[in-house]
Amino acid sequence: MQPVFFALAAIPTNLAVYLGHVDPPLGELYHQLVSKTNSGPLRILNVLAILYLAWNLRIVPFQMVCAAGRHSLPVFSIGTLPVCIAKALMQAKTNIALPIQGITFVVGCLVRLAVASWLERRRQQPLRTPRLQKMRTMAGL
Repeated sequence: MQPVFFALAAIPTNLAVYLGHVDPPLGELYHQLVSKTNSGPLRILNVLAILYLAWNLRIVPFQMVCAAGRHSLPVFSIGTLPVCIAKALMQAKTNIALPIQGITFVVGCLVRLAVASWLERRRQQPLRTPRLQKMRTMAGL
């Protein structure tokens, strides 16, 4: 039950600090604790809490997440272009609304999961040519 409280407390706190409604608790130390660059411990705890909730509440179809792990290079590669485009747009226009940012995030995740699902279906299909079957056997797939 503690992950629920941690995740529910962390999300509004981070939003309030990000939007400038409150000063960060602990001053500069807060920024170090939630730093993306330094893998701040509070950031890692928040991710673990959210993953714990998603796993236990069955919000996320983890078969697709596992497929994304099996096909991590193509999934990562397909995600780099939209991330670069989104970053450029956000730097060009600094006042992009939070809902638009959220929609961009969700769409990006869905695209990656769709690519992973497609690659997984393709991997599970029987091969049609003996030469490809031999290559797959030699590669240990």
